[in-house]
Amino acid sequence: YIELIEEFTLEEALKFHAGLKPLLPGFTPARLYELLALPRTRAKEIRYFSSGMKQRVKIALAVCSDTPVLLLDEPATNLDTQGVAWYKELIAAHAADRLVVIASNDPHDAEFCPIHLNILDYKKSERL
Repeated sequence: YIELIEEFTLEEALKFHAGLKPLLPGFTPARLYELLALPRTRAKEIRYFSSGMKQRVKIALAVCSDTPVLLLDEPATNLDTQGVAWYKELIAAHAADRLVVIASNDPHDAEFCPIHLNILDYKKSERL
């Protein structure tokens, strides 16, 4: 789970994260900022972002971190239609060759995944 420090500006948050966790090859905090497509927010404190803007930042930090496994929980929560399209494009462009696990009640969040597991299929049946 990625928690954003509300008192940081977006630029500070991106640099802080990159200092803790390596980014994918070729990525820098500046490139992450461009990828977010949130104009005029570089110097804005995270606390003043909408919930959708915060979700974009969290998704970008997760997807663009250099990790072999990507775990996303309800990734499209708080995203508008444009944000959902952005999320799907980001995954398509930067999640290749990694294990991506998406936990969601919305089937559209993971429609691009080749394998789907329904947790209810693994629930033990109750005996009367």
